[in-house]
Amino acid sequence: PGGWALGETAGAPAPTPEQSDAIDWVRGALDARAFRPLVLQGVTGSGKTEVYLRAAEEALARGMGVLFLVPEIGLTPQFLGRICSRFADRVALLHSGLGQRERALQWDRLRRGEVRLALGARSAVFAPVADLGLVVVDEEHDPAYKQEDGLRYHAKHVALYRARLCGAVAILGSATPDVETLWQCREGRYAWHGLPRRVGDAREPEIRVVDLRQEDRRRGRRTLISDPLARAVGRALERGEQAVLFLNRRGFSPVLVCGGCGEPVRCTRCAVSLTLHRRPGGGVLLCHYCGARRPVPDACPGCSSPGLSPVGAGTQRVVEAAQARWPGARVARFDRDAVRADGGRAVLEAFRRGDLDILVGTQMLAKGHHFPRLTVVGVVDADVGLHFPDFRAGERSFQLLVQVVGRAGREDRPGTAFLQTRSPDHPVFRAVAAGDREGFLEAELEARRIAGYPPFRRLALVGVSAPGEDAAGAAARAIARAAREGGRRWGVEVLGPAPAPLERLRGRWRFQVLLRAPGPDPRPLTALLARLRAGGLPEGGDVRVTLDMDPVSML
Repeated sequence: PGGWALGETAGAPAPTPEQSDAIDWVRGALDARAFRPLVLQGVTGSGKTEVYLRAAEEALARGMGVLFLVPEIGLTPQFLGRICSRFADRVALLHSGLGQRERALQWDRLRRGEVRLALGARSAVFAPVADLGLVVVDEEHDPAYKQEDGLRYHAKHVALYRARLCGAVAILGSATPDVETLWQCREGRYAWHGLPRRVGDAREPEIRVVDLRQEDRRRGRRTLISDPLARAVGRALERGEQAVLFLNRRGFSPVLVCGGCGEPVRCTRCAVSLTLHRRPGGGVLLCHYCGARRPVPDACPGCSSPGLSPVGAGTQRVVEAAQARWPGARVARFDRDAVRADGGRAVLEAFRRGDLDILVGTQMLAKGHHFPRLTVVGVVDADVGLHFPDFRAGERSFQLLVQVVGRAGREDRPGTAFLQTRSPDHPVFRAVAAGDREGFLEAELEARRIAGYPPFRRLALVGVSAPGEDAAGAAARAIARAAREGGRRWGVEVLGPAPAPLERLRGRWRFQVLLRAPGPDPRPLTALLARLRAGGLPEGGDVRVTLDMDPVSML
């Protein structure tokens, strides 16, 4: 009683054998009415969404509530359309664009059981879904699930905790699950199910690694679009197909460098260079961290030399290069600067209809989009992000590249992807090109075991900031001393204090103290953090302290 009839799938595609196996597992887990986590790992285009939808129908037919989380709700209009068309007005859509009144109305509908399916991004994990029986976390690897300021939490962890409390089934889906998540499968704590093939006749794209060092030597200058990539794009356009040029860097150029002293033009409030953005009538320099902007100076602010030159490329520069290379092509840009008005829905829909030929974009393009005519994906600079001072940098690069190249050839037209790099022998690129997810996982787990990082040891990051460098450093040293004294009891290792990789942001100097538990059990860290709080953190005045359990970003 109170359940839904399973008539919602009429007109939906028949599930593949692999999808049917996953749905059967979910059906059995729902009947058991006990907490059971399942990792659904499927290659891009393998039909994970259809498994989610059928699992939701099974739960709703049993009178259960469903909580459905996505990383960023505004970036997946196709995905949202499928869910809303399947469940019509029986879904509560929760996102940051809702006013206070509308959000309260949706929460009341959920609390009273008028609707039993809540769909939203990170904060939707707290929605009062009645009789919760199924939790779905799509793209479970996405760092957007972590709330990085204010009340810090990881929506995936909260979702799993809610599922455990309610005896619900939890599905964690991704083409590239977290290393920590896959380790839980190996330890037998999570079930695992794979979707190794794309739906229908679609095949995974051929992936080619292009050595930009050779291209640079041949041309005598740095290469933006290599000849192999250019030839593939040209042939695709001749066939009436489409191409994506991916570069995870906004603006025209990431740095404006002085030819006299060699220094970049920096933000006065942050320890970063300003990014050059092209605007009608001229350019502007923007800080991508604090939002500061200033006109492009005529001379170097440091030495007054007039020779300022843009170095490196952002998406605006790639658009300019594409328009010059293929003057008859219809080219558009898809990044946060270009799509502020409508979240990019108009650009995505135009590309899907075939009204555009080439789409240039950032990681927003990796969010599960499906473009039937897209056959060529070019990663303009695959090295971006690979060398960040973060132990997850390799994993993040692997995940992003797999997701991006997976946009190509998703229907009956074969796809090709190009990884342009100046480190062609890097293990990440070898694994992506070979489709060797298992090999990458083995290597990453071994590296983390040796270095003492998750999943083998839990981490907590203490951040300290102040307007003055001396005040921030003194507070960080005091915290490190207290942590070392208290941490001996629980075997917690204390690293630092050290300046944060981004040592100055928004006018504040930043230091970090890293706490490392002796193993995967979080209790030594939670006990030490509680002791530090009880003993009084050196806050006050302009000093701020943040405690981040299981940090996602080390910057």
